[in-house]
Amino acid sequence: LSLSLFLFLFLSLFLSLVTVRLEEQIDLSVTTKFVYIHWMGTGIGFAIRGRFGVVHGSIQANFTPFHMAIETSSREDLDQQVVTDQLASQSGLKQRVLEKEEAKDRPVRGFTGVGSGQGPPSRPIGAKSSASPSVSRTGASVAASGDVAAIFQDVRSADVSVDWPWAAVHFPNNDVKQPLAVLATGDSTLDGLRTHLTKDTAVFALTRVVDHVDDIPTKKFIQITWVGDSVKPMAKAKIATQKGGIIEIIGQSHLSVFAGAPNDTNERILKEKISVSSGSKR
Repeated sequence: LSLSLFLFLFLSLFLSLVTVRLEEQIDLSVTTKFVYIHWMGTGIGFAIRGRFGVVHGSIQANFTPFHMAIETSSREDLDQQVVTDQLASQSGLKQRVLEKEEAKDRPVRGFTGVGSGQGPPSRPIGAKSSASPSVSRTGASVAASGDVAAIFQDVRSADVSVDWPWAAVHFPNNDVKQPLAVLATGDSTLDGLRTHLTKDTAVFALTRVVDHVDDIPTKKFIQITWVGDSVKPMAKAKIATQKGGIIEIIGQSHLSVFAGAPNDTNERILKEKISVSSGSKR
């Protein structure tokens, strides 16, 4: 079903929730994939955005199960080829390695997301940066304290023998004008993460699970977003506009979860979602 059939519905003043079915070729089999689309038009006021953030988890539950969630206010993100490529990335079908001829003309891209074409930006010896800005293609810019990049890299580089490594960041005191700061890290289980998922906090986390595809252990990354019910509506609305920048700071993931309750981060549930999306579930 072509996504272009839905575009006329997504006007700037609309809030829309849609499930789309696509087909994907895995080996010699054609598999059905479902994509949950949450469209928040740029013309929707802050108050409505805030109210919807409170009930989004319970609404999303009515669309389950699905293999991938897309939350956007940009029509470019709903291009069928873009969505198909994202599904392929989650399933491990998309080749991420550039050929030599393709790579030579690509600018070097650092953590800030600003390409120089000549390598990483230089900095005077001894100079320190308290915040690293990350600019979203479709949302408001976001800054992060200097140690944020390291904790997410630790999750990505953790050995497969380490169960559920995770790292979480937040806006201190829910002040969205401040840079994202390190909240906590851990491994073995997500129990430690769940202790921070309270009604008055907004938390953004990355964790990793090992999925076995054709008996080969494969690292899969999960991005978790939590916005508590008691977070102020203005803060919720601002976070919604900054989502693209937050994702760029955390980095790529195979699964995005907008948790409506702490139990949405249950390890069994998350692992099952990863298995379904990769096709390894039996």
